[in-house]
Amino acid sequence: MKKLFVILLITAASAAFAQIGSDFTYTTANGQLTITGYTGNAAAVSIPARIWGRPVVAIGENAFYYSDLTSIRIGEGVTSIGDSAFAHCSGLTSVSIPGSVTTIGEAAFYECTSLSSVSIPGSVTRIGSGAFANCSGLKTVRIPESVTSIERNTFYQCTGLRLVSIPESVTSIGEGAFFECTGLSSISIPGSVTSIEDGAFFDCSGLTSVNIPAGVTRIGYYTFGSCRSLTTIGIGAGVMLTGDHSFDNAFDIYYNTNGKKAGLYTFRNGAWSYAAE
Repeated sequence: MKKLFVILLITAASAAFAQIGSDFTYTTANGQLTITGYTGNAAAVSIPARIWGRPVVAIGENAFYYSDLTSIRIGEGVTSIGDSAFAHCSGLTSVSIPGSVTTIGEAAFYECTSLSSVSIPGSVTRIGSGAFANCSGLKTVRIPESVTSIERNTFYQCTGLRLVSIPESVTSIGEGAFFECTGLSSISIPGSVTSIEDGAFFDCSGLTSVNIPAGVTRIGYYTFGSCRSLTTIGIGAGVMLTGDHSFDNAFDIYYNTNGKKAGLYTFRNGAWSYAAE
């Protein structure tokens, strides 16, 4: 009986306290592991699918926070990447995310400034707020069709971002989602989108053209504010500029006093004009 009590005590403790194995610290719950930290010295790290025979299913909050990683390969079977899991890993240049991952947490890759591209698998249904914020080296990103919302500040100040692919599954683009993505010259907003929130593309100073599909019923405050290079705006039928200075004051006034017509608007010789339906 005493032996059984000791075994039960050890089992309970293992679920509550981090353990060390194979250069990783982790917690255990129901026989499954969540990585909580890294104790090794390697810059290129592979997170195994199993440790001591038990499956690794999650990477916990702040697990690799401020680590000197250059590359990370996440093992198949991991389903979630926790909040700030790789935040401030400024030397991280590559990350491999398996098809088992469904959730990328808030600020998961915040300020990974050396990351130039990321492949997000089709299994991912949620990319948390600020997940790739301040990833200034990020140049291209493809959002999978499994995602329905681009959350608040997801790509905030990704100044190097040149190309982003938004699928038809997305219905909303959150507040500050692409705030100060100064490298973007154009953006294709799919017809599935119904709302573009406050400051979503604020100060995208390289943006020259944008097409707003007919299904959009809300364009928030300063959504395209300070987009100083914007010269071509396509407006779908029924689009409403519901926030002040949705673009810039000059265009907002012109659009609202010109019958809110659907079609193409252009900026030439210091003034906006209605080009065509």
